[in-house]
Amino acid sequence: MEIYALGTGSAFCLNNFQTNYLIKRNGKNMMVDCGTDARFSVKEAGLTYLDIDAVYISHAHADHCGGVEWLAFGSYFDPQYQGKPKFFAERQLLLDLWDHTLKGGLEGLQGVDATLETYFDAPVIWKDESFTWEGIEFFLVQSVHITAKYTLVDSYGLMFTDPDSGKR
Repeated sequence: MEIYALGTGSAFCLNNFQTNYLIKRNGKNMMVDCGTDARFSVKEAGLTYLDIDAVYISHAHADHCGGVEWLAFGSYFDPQYQGKPKFFAERQLLLDLWDHTLKGGLEGLQGVDATLETYFDAPVIWKDESFTWEGIEFFLVQSVHITAKYTLVDSYGLMFTDPDSGKR
């Protein structure tokens, strides 16, 4: 397993790209977050959407999910892309992402009642569960990201053990 920082900057940075990571294992690539400038950081890493097999989204701010539309349309319309990318996120976050962030751009397919599943293989993951990708079990780590008005807004980090080294 290899982990690369595709970006290390803030939401508003003009250098270093927004904080997004790439996990490589068994010839597959999973993005951990996919911010608005992901298409540029992925290109700088010598990759394209064709190389992205899965994406994990930690929370609904654009610097962490604003590039999902790029990945969705690229993988959907390009016949070179085989199958659908996996889309991992906590269940309520997944619903909120579709209803409040992604739906506006992605539901507009002529003759198709598009949903998130039109573009992605998106298994349901509850906040106290884990998911497996390429033999690695990822556990969601819930934390409070911000307070919006009077509501706590969660973010979900990941805890996992590298099957090759045993490091956590």
